[in-house]
Amino acid sequence: MQLSNRYYQQLRSVSLVAGVSLLMVVPQLSQAQQLEPRAYSNAPIGVRFVSLGYAWSNGNVLLDPALPIDNLDADIHVGMFLLSQAFSLAGDNAKIKFALPWQAGDWAGSIEDVPESQRERGLGDAWIGLDWLFSGAPALTLDEFHQYQPGKVFGMGLRLSIPSGDYDSQDLLNLGSNRWSLRSEFSASQTWDQWTLEGVAGVRVFSANNDFLGSRTLEQKPMWSLKGSAIYSLPRPGWWASFSMAYGEGGKTRVDGVSKNTKQQNWRFGATFSMPLAHRHGISVRISSGINNGAGSDFDSVNLVYTYQMAAGGD
Repeated sequence: MQLSNRYYQQLRSVSLVAGVSLLMVVPQLSQAQQLEPRAYSNAPIGVRFVSLGYAWSNGNVLLDPALPIDNLDADIHVGMFLLSQAFSLAGDNAKIKFALPWQAGDWAGSIEDVPESQRERGLGDAWIGLDWLFSGAPALTLDEFHQYQPGKVFGMGLRLSIPSGDYDSQDLLNLGSNRWSLRSEFSASQTWDQWTLEGVAGVRVFSANNDFLGSRTLEQKPMWSLKGSAIYSLPRPGWWASFSMAYGEGGKTRVDGVSKNTKQQNWRFGATFSMPLAHRHGISVRISSGINNGAGSDFDSVNLVYTYQMAAGGD
């Protein structure tokens, strides 16, 4: 029975992280409105995961949504390598995450009524994150995890975006943003039997880009976001599906002190399906779309993530 429980929890945990990993696939595309069900769910401590993700997005989508481009049409492919590990923080569950994207895109639009087009290939901005579930999610080993029944769970998260991607100050469109950003969030969830409802409130702040189009300075106000998900755990171990929606507002920019008409007011909607493939292997798929009421990203996206469980409690 112990081996059966352990195998069940490995299926459950690898499927959970495969679903959570979807949020990492497109780190620059409309970050404030990312749809990420179960991002703040408990997971066995000592478990390490490596994930490979792919996303295709089409529409009015920028790797940096602060840029003042009109009538944009883009086709973007993103590959992602990421690592994550659950550990104990003050007796509660926490996770540390690291993601590195490779991106390719073709853009066509206009800047002050002048047509522009560009093609880019290369590395995007990496990021590192820390999540802490400070209530309702005790730190548990994989063998202990089968006894855990989630109820009310509260957490918080930080994600630091690192300006490591390819950037050329002479180009308007770049794979890297040439600036730091920090996203902080507070989460709350409640589980009843097979259903879980989640809510997340967050804000993202930005440093200035002092090499924008030569030596100009690009500044951006904070972006606020609200996100919610309804998640249903299917009868088969490790299988689940969800519907999510998110709203983000803010992010107006200034270039050399001159305000631009770039305030964002964006809705996003999406559905996610996650399942274990086999012992230690999991996969998740998400389809999402957006509605743009201001500047910023408005696009359709398909995401796919494969996750492999490297280790769990010495197993």
